[in-house]
Amino acid sequence: MIVFSKYDCVPLQGEVVYRAYEHSFDFKVESKPELLCHAGNKGTTSVLVGTLQIEIGIETGNALFVWGLHSHNSQWKRDRLERVLSEKGCVKVSFDCEAIVGVSQELAGVGEWNTTYDVNNGWICISAKEHGAADSYIEFAQDTIAGLANGKLVSIWLRPVWHQERFEEGMPLFGE
Repeated sequence: MIVFSKYDCVPLQGEVVYRAYEHSFDFKVESKPELLCHAGNKGTTSVLVGTLQIEIGIETGNALFVWGLHSHNSQWKRDRLERVLSEKGCVKVSFDCEAIVGVSQELAGVGEWNTTYDVNNGWICISAKEHGAADSYIEFAQDTIAGLANGKLVSIWLRPVWHQERFEEGMPLFGE
């Protein structure tokens, strides 16, 4: 069983990115020393929600950021999302077995959670049920919110910067 809990700390700063050409989320960390402080020195693992990953520092148990494949062409529902009232803090993740560097633990399989996207405010909610009603919402990384209920993760809220084309990010052309 995977247990999620909140505690007071400063969330990880950076930028959530959605690369439409890759169908994936990424997080550009603002400060590598801050990331190391949040993660610790024993490496990272992740919790899987379909193909989306929540990166976890093994030493600290901190949820760091969200990344991974999550195709906008599949079954994203476009609907209005009310902005949840969140508090800034950290989310600690506890596993019932030893976490191993680079080995993910599945929370939900592909297609088990719903994705709702509000084109007006830019928020995306990935949830176990309709918008994942939670007891608390914790912004553990910039523009990244975990909805928690009774020790369980019930939703992930992301407000990414969208990149439609590969070259919007200033990536080099092939052969450069």
